[in-house]
Amino acid sequence: MIVVFDTNAYRNIVSRISKDEAVAKVVDIKHKEFEKGIIPFMSTTVAMELLSHLCDVKTSRNYQSCLKASQVMYLHCGDEKGFRLLPLPETQISYEYFNIINIHSFNTQQAVGQLLYLIAKNPTDETVDSKMSELQKIRNFIDTGEQTLANEIERFCRMIDPTFTDWTIFKNDAKNRSEFLKNVRSEKFYKITAEAYLTAVVQDLKNKGYAINSNIDETMIFKYVENYKASLQFRTWFFSQLVNGNFDLTKGSRTNFVWDELILHFIGQSCNNDPIMLVTSDGRMYDAVRGVYPNDLDTIIKTYEEYMDFLGL
Repeated sequence: MIVVFDTNAYRNIVSRISKDEAVAKVVDIKHKEFEKGIIPFMSTTVAMELLSHLCDVKTSRNYQSCLKASQVMYLHCGDEKGFRLLPLPETQISYEYFNIINIHSFNTQQAVGQLLYLIAKNPTDETVDSKMSELQKIRNFIDTGEQTLANEIERFCRMIDPTFTDWTIFKNDAKNRSEFLKNVRSEKFYKITAEAYLTAVVQDLKNKGYAINSNIDETMIFKYVENYKASLQFRTWFFSQLVNGNFDLTKGSRTNFVWDELILHFIGQSCNNDPIMLVTSDGRMYDAVRGVYPNDLDTIIKTYEEYMDFLGL
């Protein structure tokens, strides 16, 4: 079995302990995983979330936690010889649906892994400062992605509801609220989302100079819906919050949705015929998986606490 930890799982490992204690803890985790035939792989999305916080103020909790978590992530999934990672969704989909090896995306993954390696070898402020240019690019990517999400969702809300205020659509319109919820929970919504994601991958590949047939047919859409039900379920939850009141995407960490959705692309998948398990303490992600695979939770997703119990730690 392959296991992937999300951002909070790595931060849980290092919580309230020193760097040396965190290293000892991940060594214990790897030993127990080896005994059970479990191979840890890293998610590039998770790595980028952790690395982006190394641009924070060095005395901040986020910086201190993510510096330790970045080291632990590499030690968990790699060594001096190399590291194990699963492809980003756009890398996988480029190959699976369009038979294109997305070298640009692959190179991004390698660069992120190499940054983690340098931090794992020498997890100091000086190492972070020496790579600040690369880290800032990651931070800009994360910030831009989250800001774009907030802007596009707001634009969408204003388009379907001219009275949109307080990040709530159809605030005084029970009929349209009900219809909206019905739509985002429908198979049609899944298909629209699938087509939109595949179209975005096609456009990205074209922008990078790849020759690609841009025709997206019903078979491809059906395949995407079948393969990525958990991420689609999570998107349904997210959109349903827009009728509940004050779901302000400019506050807190709600725009993290975009990264959680990408991580959920691993659910129900395998690599070299080995099933993939996700470890996350995010309740919304867990609920999305439960909604799709209610009878398979024990083999495809665990909370951090459940996973530690499973390992006997």
